[in-house]
Formats: sequence, C-alpha cells, structure tokens
Amino acid sequence: MPAAALAAAALAAARTASPRGLEALRRTCTRSLPGGSAGAQRQQRQHSSAAPRMAPPAAAAAAGGAAGGAAAAAAAAAVGAKRAMRAELKAALRGVADMDAQSAPPRCAPPPPPPRGLPTPRGRTGLTAPPRGAAAAGAAVCAAVAASPAFRQARSVGLYVTCARLREVDTSALLRAALEQGAHASAGGRARPAAAALAPAAAAECSLRGPRAPGAAAGKQVFVPLVEEGQSCMRLLHIDTLNDLQPAPPFGILEPPRTRPDGTPREHALEAPFGLDLLLMPGLGFDAAGRRLGRGGGYYDKLVHDLEARARRHGWQAPWLVALAFEQQVVAEVPTSDHDRRIDVLATRGALLRCSERAQQQLP
Repeated sequence: MPAAALAAAALAAARTASPRGLEALRRTCTRSLPGGSAGAQRQQRQHSSAAPRMAPPAAAAAAGGAAGGAAAAAAAAAVGAKRAMRAELKAALRGVADMDAQSAPPRCAPPPPPPRGLPTPRGRTGLTAPPRGAAAAGAAVCAAVAASPAFRQARSVGLYVTCARLREVDTSALLRAALEQGAHASAGGRARPAAAALAPAAAAECSLRGPRAPGAAAGKQVFVPLVEEGQSCMRLLHIDTLNDLQPAPPFGILEPPRTRPDGTPREHALEAPFGLDLLLMPGLGFDAAGRRLGRGGGYYDKLVHDLEARARRHGWQAPWLVALAFEQQVVAEVPTSDHDRRIDVLATRGALLRCSERAQQQLP
C-alpha cells in the first residue's frame, strides 16, 4: 500500500476515535508493512488473544489519547481549510473593482470630491480611495444598515474604520451618521424618535435593553478599534469627531489615540457604564449560518468574548453583531474553530440576513 494511501487511512481511522476504526487502522498497517503475510497476521492474532486484557483505567487513557489525536487532527484540518479559503476570498475581492465598471465616469471627468468631513484620499491619511465597484457595492450595504432601526436607535455603536488596501466595505457614511446623531443630541438638537413612536416591529427591533437608564448619555456613543499589536488585542475607544482619528502603520488605518488632547484616557467600550448595543464587523468570508472568517489575528473573537462576558455579568443583552460584506464574500460554509464567534446579522448589498437564532426571533 503506498505511503500516501496509508497516511490517509491512518487519518481517517484516527478521526473516528473508535475501537472499530483503530482496529481497521491496525489491520491496514499489518497488511502494508513488511512481514504482513497471512502467517504474520495469524501470529499477531494469537499474541493478541494471549495478552491480558487492558485494565479499565488504562483503556480509558488510551481512548482519551485517541480522542485527543482526533481533535488535534480536526483542528489542523480547520486551520488548513481557513488558509485555503482566505486565499480564494482575497483573489475574489481583487475583482470587486470591476463590478460597476460600466457605470464609471469617463476618464476625462474629474474625480468626485471626498465626503464632507472626511480626509481627502491624498491628505494626512495617505490612503487611496476605494475601487469604484467596491464603493458602489459598499454604499448599498451601508444604506441597508443605516436604514435599520437597530442602527438608528442604538445608544452605543462600535464600528471599524475602512482600509481600502484590505478591500473592506467602506463604513465612512455609517461613521459620519453615527457621529452626527451623537453631536445633534449633545448640542440639544432634535432628539431621535423613541422606540415607542416607531412601528411595533421596529420598536421590538431597536429595543435592545429597554428604557435608557438614568444618567446615560443622551446621544449615540461611537467606539472605534485601536489595535495593540504588542498585546495581541484590540480596544474599542470612544471618539467624538473624525479629528480624533490618526493613521497608524502598517496600513495607515485611522485609529484613535489612547488619550484625549487634554491627556485623559479615552473610554473603552468594556468600561462604558451601559455597555455596547451594536458592533459592526469586517471579515473575509461569511455564510448564512453566521460563521465568520477573519484575517487570522483573532482580534474580534477576543473582543466579542469579552463584551458578551461583561453583558452576562450585568444582566444585559449582548451586543448585536452585524457584519458588512460584498456578495463575493458570502460562501456556502465557512470553516470554523471552537473559539470563532458567530454573527447575528449579515449585511450585504441591499439586504440584511438574520443568521442567529435570537436575530430570527427578535428582529422583524
């Protein structure tokens, strides 16, 4: 039996982690190795029958070892599947720029001005504008999110800042809208509609934690990621304006500094008195069951774990997890590991897909 086939049989038998599968592996190896003749097999059976039976504790230990080997093999297989899918999705995203090429302006036309209040593509950020197709598709994704009462009524929102080099859905419009809602409320402007004033279904959707607690901020609080490479973690820090963001290496992604201009530390979402209502997440791949494939750092998985643990301690509802994706990023099934966190809602071009059980039960 060729070595490759023997290895495949060994992996298949190990994955079963059962006596039958292990016996099949033993027979396969006996036939394939030198001396695996019928006489050798007969001697092996006689030796096995003459040997004393394994004591129950030893048998349990052996079974545990086999199960541990199967778990390790499954984990390694998941890592390999993720690596392969990441490569495929990155290649697919390189074609996003061609999606709306027919609607692109003529070459002689001047480029459109940048959105008001955001840095210019060649300004202090050093970032390039997102591809035309990505901009058109991303605008449709963000429009679906912005129109949802869950976003409009959320009291606190965490959202990523787009990096064009990573070909993510551009969240500039959502970031600007969230900051404007907070600024209007803080300045005594027109208050946003109460949940009770909405349609019953919309009221149920946006009633994340019930009435606002006394002392809670009147406007929407906005939290933006700060990646701390040395500590392999990500913090969600509060910002008031776009001027609070600064480009950070290596990709020039806009991030808030740890302290405000007056030297006081910025509030972390994990330290906010009333927690986080909504988290908008990027990623490489997603499926209809809410599985998410990130870029391999595990930053969002760790952050979501901490946010959910804090919500449980205080008796709050966990934040809604909403991922933004291009159509090319939606696959049949995403390979996952035990530590991967699933999303509640997947926002694609013009549609919001309820993935989790609680989203299907609580969101109209």
